[in-house]
Parts: sequence; structure tokens; C-alpha cells
Amino acid sequence: MNYSEIDYKKLINAMKDPVFVIQDGKIVMVNSTLCKISEYSEVELLGSDFRLFIAEEKREDALDYYKKRVAGKDCLPVYESLAVTKTGKTIPVDVEVIPIQFENKPAFQVFVQDISRYKEALKKVQESEERFRFLSQSTFEGIFIHKNGIVLDCNDSFLKMYGFLKEEIVGKDMIETVICESDRKKIAQNIVKKVAKPYIIRAQKKDGSSFIAEIEARNVEYDGEEVRIAAVRDVSERFEMQKEIEETKRKLETLMGNLPGMAYTCLNNPLWEMNYMSAGCKELLGYEPEELINNSVTSYSEIIHDDDREMVWDIIQAAIKKNERFELEYRIITKEGKQKWVWEKGKLVQTGEQEFLEGFINDITLRKKTEEILQQREEQYRTVFNTTG
Repeated sequence: MNYSEIDYKKLINAMKDPVFVIQDGKIVMVNSTLCKISEYSEVELLGSDFRLFIAEEKREDALDYYKKRVAGKDCLPVYESLAVTKTGKTIPVDVEVIPIQFENKPAFQVFVQDISRYKEALKKVQESEERFRFLSQSTFEGIFIHKNGIVLDCNDSFLKMYGFLKEEIVGKDMIETVICESDRKKIAQNIVKKVAKPYIIRAQKKDGSSFIAEIEARNVEYDGEEVRIAAVRDVSERFEMQKEIEETKRKLETLMGNLPGMAYTCLNNPLWEMNYMSAGCKELLGYEPEELINNSVTSYSEIIHDDDREMVWDIIQAAIKKNERFELEYRIITKEGKQKWVWEKGKLVQTGEQEFLEGFINDITLRKKTEEILQQREEQYRTVFNTTG
């Protein structure tokens, strides 16, 4: 071995990756890294067939590749193979073959790179993609991926929701295809602004019919580029129900507005924290409902006459303990400082862990005044009768 060969051996021994030299199909030089990874000694490797540490199922492929390189045929400089150690452990590897001159004869310098971690990472990515595909196909939501509006992929629920075949939607501009014209500008702006909060649009099916859709989307990295993944939910039924609820509420408010007195719901506590009061609140108490709801200006307990407040609370709680409705009369002080008598009837309602009172309060001031006048006259008559008797 001459000095240049010694220097060459020092050079390949300094390399972190396994390196060896093949000449006439035999291994003629190896570095220490190859010996460590293959578990063979340098003596065992030198002079042996280069396929010694190639897995049996890959040996024919390696031999075919080597023959093509020797014959000077076009081949990829790097190919994937499977190495096997002396103890039988297999290692996926990338093999790079470079023609050189060794001892003034043609030879091949071979670099071997362990790609186990890459393979494991790739496997995890594939498993993640399969898991994502399974989940996206299993969900009832329509899911699609697009870049600047051009659909890249979608799940079966999306296709079913809109009535398209996959080949009819992938590659198409989703704004022009599945969004009603009235909302196209809105969704285009939301894409540019990268809006992540759910928003409502009117979607368009293949057959031209439309439905109300809720879209929730965000920008993600997909195949090395930024794209937008979106979930679509058909909320038409929810909107119809909401319309019915609003209409019912409007009718109820109209009805309550035409009735004397005030309907309410409040938390069951001494502060009477109101969460609903009908429009009759203004006429009865002098306050707008919003002034009392959540005690924004004052609490209903402060409106109850000081001398009656404790009595009102005690009567209501006593009825609740007996699981009965409560009914009582007491005095209130209006916003204008007027004293009124009211009659109240209500019950306890349990919602989850919270207790609410719901009931109706009516103005009975006139009745009370009439009763007072009648009582005074009765006392006068009794006095006169007793005197003349």
C-alpha cells in the first residue's frame, strides 16, 4: 500500500457514513464506520463479495445494478436497498455509487446512508395521512382543501352535500362552483384575510339549489405549501328553527305587551338577578327591561318596599321548600318614587345546576285602594251602628 492509498484510507475512515470500495465485484477497502454498523471486521469484509451485507431479497437487484454500472449503462447514482448486519439486523439504506480509480484500475466507491429514521418518519406521516383520511371520510361535515380557491381535495361528505363527483370538483374554483353569487365577494375576502372564525354563507349545489352553510377554515401547510382547509356544515335546519323561535318570541312579546303586568325569569337569590322581563316592565315599574336584566342599573329586590322585602323572600322560599307555587301581595317603589301594590304568582324552575324563578307580577294598586275605601266605610257604618244602638 503506497502513501496515497494510506491517505485515502485515512480520509474514508474520517467519514461518518459507511464507505467501501468495490473492484471486480469484491470489497477492497472499507472504513471503520462500515465495520461498526455491519458488525463485520475489516478482515472479514476485505476480499468478500460486495453483497455480503445486503439482505438476501435485495442481492439480485444489487448485482444487476453493479453489472449495469460496469457496462456503463445509464443508472441512477443513488438507489435504495436493505442492508443486513452479521447478526441479522436489517437496515434500510440509500446507496450512492461513484466510479473511481483504485490501484490504477477501475473501481467503485460506495457510500451507504442509514435511512431508518427517515423511513420511520415517513411511516408516521403515512399513518397520519391515513388516519386523517379515515377521520375526514367518517365525519358528517364536508371537508375540503383549497389553494386560493382552487379545490385540491375533499371528503365524501362534501361531495354528498353538494352533489358533485370528485373529478367534477377537484381542480375547480370553489368560489365560482359551490358559493352563491351573493356571497362570493365575502368568502374571497375571508380567504385573503385568513379568517378562522366560523361564518355563514349561502352555498350552491350542483343542481342549482342552495342551502345555508357555516364555514370554519384555517391556513395550514400541505405538501410543502400553504393551503386552506375548511369544514362546511349545512345549518339550514338550525336557521329555520331559529326563525321559528324568533317568531314565537315576537308573538309572545306582543301577547305579553298587550297583557297588564309583567312576566319574568330570574335567578333564585335575594338579589333577584333578572334574565328576562316582558315589555310590561316599563309600565309597571317605570324601568326599561334592560335596566333590570343582570342588575345593570338596579336589582328588583331594591324596588320591593323596605318593609316587605324580607317577607317576600321568606314566603317564596317557604313555598319552594314545599315544592309548591308561590302567590303573594306586596308593595314596590317605582322609578318615579311612586308606591304600588303588586300581586305575584310564580314557581321554581331547575335548569342544570341553576335554580330560576319564573312568574307574573301585576299591578293591584287600584284594587287595594278600593278595598281600603270599602274597609273604611265598613268601619264607619259599624261605628254609626254601634252609636245608634
